[in-house]
Amino acid sequence: MKKFTARLGAMALTGALLLGGCGSLKPDQALITVDGKDTISVGLGNFAARYSQATMDTMFGAYMGSTYWTTASGDDDKTPADTTKEQTIDELKERYLAKAHASEYGVELSSDDQAAITEAAKKFIESNDQDALDQIGATQEIVEEYLTGLTYYTRVKEAFCDKTEVEVTDEEAIQSKISYVKFSLEGTETDEDGETVDLTDEEKAAKKTAADNVAAASDFDSAVTSEGETVQTYSYTASMDPSEDQSMGEDVVAAAQALKEGEISQVIDTGDAYYVIRKDADNDEEATTSKRNSLTEEKKSEKFEAQMDEWKEAVKWKINESQWKLVKFYSRFTQKATATDESSDEGSDAEAETESTEDSGN
Repeated sequence: MKKFTARLGAMALTGALLLGGCGSLKPDQALITVDGKDTISVGLGNFAARYSQATMDTMFGAYMGSTYWTTASGDDDKTPADTTKEQTIDELKERYLAKAHASEYGVELSSDDQAAITEAAKKFIESNDQDALDQIGATQEIVEEYLTGLTYYTRVKEAFCDKTEVEVTDEEAIQSKISYVKFSLEGTETDEDGETVDLTDEEKAAKKTAADNVAAASDFDSAVTSEGETVQTYSYTASMDPSEDQSMGEDVVAAAQALKEGEISQVIDTGDAYYVIRKDADNDEEATTSKRNSLTEEKKSEKFEAQMDEWKEAVKWKINESQWKLVKFYSRFTQKATATDESSDEGSDAEAETESTEDSGN
């Protein structure tokens, strides 16, 4: 077991960096050759792939199981490690292309940017013991290259999106708002075997009576409170097909669409609950603005992805498969503690002590 501490600048990396490596890799060899001339190194590819693995381990490791990365599944019979490595190759291509096209969008890294990247990489190297660094082949140059590529990608995407115009229609954006109360018909108690106990007919009838009282009231909020419940709110796309709603469900949204502003619905029986709703706004301006902004960003990102696809297709890529096969996810990683957060003009730093454990297999 190796323990090491990583201190990372949020300008290009966030979270805890936890890596393992493979001593048989040749980091200076080309992993990706671009148009027969430019290259992306094996060392950078290994670093990027194992960082992705480590991030997943620290976030979801408790739920993943010891063989998660090496267990094949799905129609393609791929392991999560296979999928992550495929995504890593794609990310490396995109970062290369972002840097290659940076001048078209007026993007360049200043001397301050370069200094910040150098310092972030230096802190990472200094914060890890030499055994850990040797295991992963992490050098000042590789970490700087990783940070530089990510920074170019982020800034080129921002510049592209700033220049890109997209249309978001009112039909897509307008959000309606309801207030609602839910009387659940699902049991909350468990028996001695840990099984959920269904509500009795009397308990369900009491829920129905409470829902009826709210539906018949002139003051929705007061009626809900008097029944010991809390008013909640929900916004939805006004023009949506109710069957497409994945949160409140078709019956509730359909009933909401039929109401005028200020009206209270009859009791809505969804099978597992009784709902009563009040239509607060046909067009909730705050929610509509938020939806319009999110759709705008989403459409701009889609255009950027389409542009990336065009750039990728215009280039010939050659992958060093023999070396890439040697990048194996044989370690599992856990985050032990978060020590401190700091803020600066470049972003915040996060410090975490981490450990890696060796698993059998690849």
